Amino acid sequence: MTNPLFNQSRPLITGLAQAGIDLGEDVLAARKAQQDALTFLAPYTAAVNTAVADLRSATDFRKRSDSLVKATANLQAAQASNQTVQTAAESNLLDAINANVGNYDGQLVSMFDGIVDEHRLNLLARSLPDFTADGMQLGVLSLNSTQAAAVLAWKRRRSSSNRSGPRTSGWRRSRATHWAR
Repeated sequence: MTNPLFNQSRPLITGLAQAGIDLGEDVLAARKAQQDALTFLAPYTAAVNTAVADLRSATDFRKRSDSLVKATANLQAAQASNQTVQTAAESNLLDAINANVGNYDGQLVSMFDGIVDEHRLNLLARSLPDFTADGMQLGVLSLNSTQAAAVLAWKRRRSSSNRSGPRTSGWRRSRATHWAR
C-alpha cells in the first residue's frame, strides 16, 4: 500500500529545489531510486514482448517457447514483487526527507532572514500595528502617525521590489473596503 505522505514528497522536493534549498545527496539518491522503482516492471515486460515476437518468427519453436515461458515467469515474479519494491523506495525517500528536515529549516530561516535584512523589515516591524489582536478593529482613524508611516514605508518597499509595479488588487482593495465601513 502506498504511503499517503509519499504523494506529498514530490511537490515538497520540487518546491524546495525551486527555492534553492540543497536537498542533500541522500534525498537525491532516494528520489532516483523511487523513480527507478516506478519503471521496475519495464524490462520484464519488454522481455515477454521480445519472446513473443521471437516465437512468431522462430525456426526453433521449442527453444523460443521455453524463452517465452521463462520471460513470463520472471514477469509474474516481478509483478508479485512490484508493490514491495515501490513501497521500499517510497519509505527510503520519506526517511531521507525526514532526516533532512532540520537542514531544510535552517536553510529556509537563513533565506528569510536575508529577505528581512535586505528590506530592513525589522526596522519597520516595530511600528506596524498588530493586525492579529483579537477583536481589533483597524480603521484609518485607529492608526497613530508612527503606525501609519510604517505601513506606508512597508507599502513603498513592497512596491519598489515588485518589478511589475505596485500591487493594487489585494491590499488596497481590502483596506479600502474595511476603512469605508
